[in-house]
Amino acid sequence: MKVEKLSASEEGAVWTEVKAMSTPLDSHAVATDGSLIYVAGGQTASSASSRMLTAYDSNKLEWDKLADMPQGCINGGAAIIGGHMYLVSASTAMKYDIRRDTWSLLTACKQPYNLGAVVALHGEILLLGGCDNNGKPHGEVAAFDPHVGCWRNPVFALFAPVKNHTAVCMTMEM
Repeated sequence: MKVEKLSASEEGAVWTEVKAMSTPLDSHAVATDGSLIYVAGGQTASSASSRMLTAYDSNKLEWDKLADMPQGCINGGAAIIGGHMYLVSASTAMKYDIRRDTWSLLTACKQPYNLGAVVALHGEILLLGGCDNNGKPHGEVAAFDPHVGCWRNPVFALFAPVKNHTAVCMTMEM
């Protein structure tokens, strides 16, 4: 799997290839805590569901293998809040403790969110769109509150049903 890094400056932007992961993956989840880029789960070249978690350290220019997930995950989404990465796929939810390098299973969302997008916003994990177990897209948004440990579904509706998409969430305080 080819991995590239974008370096931007006032003079322009340049893409450079960096060291590839040891195991090529497809359909994996990606999240960052601002210092490391985490790649979780996915599908291997032999079509197996991966339990692997790796992190790319741009200072060391290396991939580090971290604790395996309790179960494999394909087409999941991930987001990080307060030192924990939350990984959500069709019927699975897991939490990774970055400091302790440990995983725990969470209560899965009632509505399957295969191929949905996952973002962190205001201390909650939001699942945006996705499809049900029959492949039908929906436009619901569910929220997981890590402090209470439960899902609210639906929180609100998207403008249209969507699946197999990406979302990025940024908040700025002045």
